[in-house]
Amino acid sequence: MGKQLSIILQWRGPFENLNKIFTCPCVYLVLTAKKSKRGKWNPLSYEIIDLGQTGGNPKEKESYDFSERKKIWIKTKQKNGYVVFKFANMPENQYKEDDRKIIECFLREKHGPLKCGPNYAADFNKGNVIKILNSRKYKPLYDKYLK
Repeated sequence: MGKQLSIILQWRGPFENLNKIFTCPCVYLVLTAKKSKRGKWNPLSYEIIDLGQTGGNPKEKESYDFSERKKIWIKTKQKNGYVVFKFANMPENQYKEDDRKIIECFLREKHGPLKCGPNYAADFNKGNVIKILNSRKYKPLYDKYLK
């Protein structure tokens, strides 16, 4: 039997600085995005090119090797677009690392194959019951997922 997990993802961002995602345990999105003529991010231009999870320890960033992934992000971004990041907190007192990994696998399966990062679909436990609701008016993901 799989795990039952229900979460509301309150996405923060977009940020142009990767360091923002290493301030708290979270799942994160790497998006290609464009700005409107007014200089604001255009949510309709968002396209997910990578995603992941982190424990929120700033030292954890040092152990990640994003150099190869950054090359793919830059290569696959939209013409005249930017690479930006959004994240949703998953506090340690409410969610374990396994929970973040399950959410990451689930999102990769739903949005894959992504242009960057590992394909976890084979590792995703099909017995898991996942319910994700996304917050905010403009979301980079669908309103809800029910599995």
